[in-house]
Amino acid sequence: WNALALTAMCKGYAVLGREAYKQEAIALAAFIREHFCAGGTEYRHTFKNGMSRYPAFLDDYAYLIQALISLQEITSDQSYLREASELAAHVWQHFSDPETGLCFYTPVGQADLVARKVDIFDNATASGNSIMAANLQYLSVVFERSDWAGMARKMIAAVLPLTLRYPGSLAVWGYLILQQVAGLREIVVTGRGYDTMRDRLLSEYIPFSVVQSSDYEKDMPLFRHRQSEGLLQGFVCRNNQCLAPASDWGEIQKLIKITTI
Repeated sequence: WNALALTAMCKGYAVLGREAYKQEAIALAAFIREHFCAGGTEYRHTFKNGMSRYPAFLDDYAYLIQALISLQEITSDQSYLREASELAAHVWQHFSDPETGLCFYTPVGQADLVARKVDIFDNATASGNSIMAANLQYLSVVFERSDWAGMARKMIAAVLPLTLRYPGSLAVWGYLILQQVAGLREIVVTGRGYDTMRDRLLSEYIPFSVVQSSDYEKDMPLFRHRQSEGLLQGFVCRNNQCLAPASDWGEIQKLIKITTI
């Protein structure tokens, strides 16, 4: 629930531009890390009376990764993406089922269970599997991890027949199928004044997109060869192939429209 609240604060800032939402989101991320992390990438499910207890479940990790991705978008702090990638690797190591490509709800080695279940249905809250598939798709683009993209495709393929038959019960999976068809758009903003353009960009509904922004970052793959002496530039790309960069919001809108399927 803390991770869900974190994502909500990020979305609230993106749409309304209220600085308090962003600051609360940053503080909540630090709170989660301080009180729920048991060391490294291992997290706990609950925190009460100064103690964290019980191994975190799949949806705990999936929602936290999703929240860190959203927090990176509104802060341009790429360390949140690196943290998300480390948690994604942890999930795949401790929760994945090699046969189906999906993830179990509980980690390997948890001894107090008769059987490990796999939850795929998107009910009042989305399933950990569908959110994890979305996370892997996003992170595969950000870090150029074709293996993660393949994992996401395998997860979606495993649920495809059920999604076509019961779309109302697998809504996030349906969105992911559409995203597979349309492809992910990469939007990168760099240079002086990037934050103003970033905030305008995030205030719009632009589905099937990965958004990164910075005035200095050079180590992340999407920023390579996309910075020019501090000049404000917005790049709209697909599969790392970009249209000519734009320096104002009106031109960015045109590029987004061109790349919309």
